[in-house]
Order: sequence, then structure tokens, then C-alpha cells
Amino acid sequence: MNRRTLREAIRGKYYIINPKDETSGIDINGIQVHPSNVFHKEFRVDIKSGSSAAFLIEHPVAVLAILGIHDASIQGTRDAWDFYRPADREAFSRELTPAAVVGPADGSLGGDLVRMVTRINPVEKQEPVTIQTLKKEVDLTFPGGNHVYFHPGNASDPVLKVRLSLFGLEEITALYHPRDGLQVVNGEQLDYPLAKALLSARSAAITGPSKEAQFHALGDLLGDIAITGRINCGHVVASLGMAYHRTTIGLGMHAREQDLIERVMA
Repeated sequence: MNRRTLREAIRGKYYIINPKDETSGIDINGIQVHPSNVFHKEFRVDIKSGSSAAFLIEHPVAVLAILGIHDASIQGTRDAWDFYRPADREAFSRELTPAAVVGPADGSLGGDLVRMVTRINPVEKQEPVTIQTLKKEVDLTFPGGNHVYFHPGNASDPVLKVRLSLFGLEEITALYHPRDGLQVVNGEQLDYPLAKALLSARSAAITGPSKEAQFHALGDLLGDIAITGRINCGHVVASLGMAYHRTTIGLGMHAREQDLIERVMA
């Protein structure tokens, strides 16, 4: 079960995803995607290192989680401001460029990348994927109607199983494989139509409570927990509401604060 990167760069409307030889995971505008670099985790996820920052990183990270990419360098490419967007206003106040904001303006996970999904041909490396779970069960409640329960996994079944409800909607289920990415949603194998629906899914801030928003939340959850949080083995049951990144990012932060991360394989 080895790590994967891209065979060649993928250019979207807001950023470029470049292949990466190192096995250090995902970086965005030179900043490592890791809970220790997160400085905003409510309605969006932002990371910083020194005076540099990247905003709305949860969306490109979700794309890579869905597609099963472990190592990549993302570089923002925007060159014009949109001051209707809060992230743009904050980036401007920090004297950064528009390229600091990498999340799509339409609120989707990566709708501009849908046409490229069938052309992505990952390269498998020699280095194994690190499989991590938690040492014990975790049950956390956050403001805004957010709750997450995590049950540890083990080497005999090294996958991340997800049950997710958003704003009380009917629960959806998913299976994430640490090497291959998202495999199954509601019992259906991931194929092009399903990948398109996921990558095009907009958030509840735009659509209101809906199946589309729940697909968006699933991508966010996988990116926040499996990629940013680096917890990719176990069973997640999440009931999400307002500002749910405090929950999905919060799980990884809590696990590190309490020294609960446990390596299962590699």
C-alpha cells in the first residue's frame, strides 16, 4: 500500500496541483497542510507559516483526498481580488496576493477540475502509506450542532468508514481507502458521475441543507480528517451543523493535544 502523487501537473481555475517527489504530504503555497499550521477552522480552513498564509485550503485538499493523492504541491494562481469574499479581504489585509485564496468562488470542492478527473493517472511511489488511527474512542461535541465520534481501526481493516449527517438530513455513508482515496458512497462505487457530483457539490452556505451540501461536507470531512489530520483508519460518525470545520479539524487537533495518534501500519 504505497503513496501516490500525480504523473503530471493539473491546472485548474484557481491553482495548479504539481507532482511531488518528497513524501511529506500536501503543501499549499509552500505551507505544509497539517493541524499545527491551521489558524482558522470554522466556516473555512486557513493555514499559515510565518507571514505566509493560504485560505480555503479545505477544497483542494478534499479533491486530493477523493482522488487518493498523498504528495502534491499546490500553487495558487489567482491574480485579481474579489472583495465580496471574506477570505480575499483577509488576505488583502495581510498584504498577500489573490493567489493566497485557493478555494473556488462558486463554493464547490473543485468543480473546475471535473473535466480532468478521467485524465488523472496517479504514480505509485516506493514509500508506503502511513496508516494512523487513535488509541481509544473519542466523542466530541462542538457549538453549532456539531458532534463527532471516532472508533479506532486496526491493521486487519485499514480503511476509514464514515457515517455523516448534515443539519439533520438523512445519513450518508462512505468508505475511504488510505491509498486509493474515496471508494464507496452510499453503497455505490466511485465512478465518473459520482466523482463529478462530489467535486461540483457546493456548500450549505449556498444551497442550504441539501444532498449536494452533504456531498460537499463529505469531501470536507475526508480532507480535514484523513489528509490534514492524518487519521485514515477507523470509524467516524459525524453530525454536522454550522461552522463544522471546528469539528472535523478539531478531531485531529484534540488527538494531538491528548497524544492519541497511533500508527497502525508503515
